Amino acid sequence: MILLVENKELYVNAMYLAMLSPFFRSLRTSKNQSLYGEIPTETITDVSLEDFLELLHVVYPSERPVTVENVELLLKLGDRYNFESVLVKCENFWLLRKLMRSMSSHAWNGPANTRWLIYR
Repeated sequence: MILLVENKELYVNAMYLAMLSPFFRSLRTSKNQSLYGEIPTETITDVSLEDFLELLHVVYPSERPVTVENVELLLKLGDRYNFESVLVKCENFWLLRKLMRSMSSHAWNGPANTRWLIYR
């Protein structure tokens, strides 16, 4: 499948995206389905090429990590294109950050805690 984003062609694996996203599944089953050798083309609007590529980098097996810099964008696009796996990765990212902040501010703040760890 070819996705047109900002008039640039992105060749994507339509079956892979359809397995992960109801949005892309609906594109594959729409009446625009290609016939014999034609590559179906869909236009993606209201998203920049850079942002859409960021989403694809997280979705595809290379698995770009969720970071502070991209989590908000990924939540927005994951929701828009129904990528449950992306939303779960974002949620796990925030939970882990919250846990790490909690641990760093409570558990390891002084010699008394260090002694407790050594003797237990």
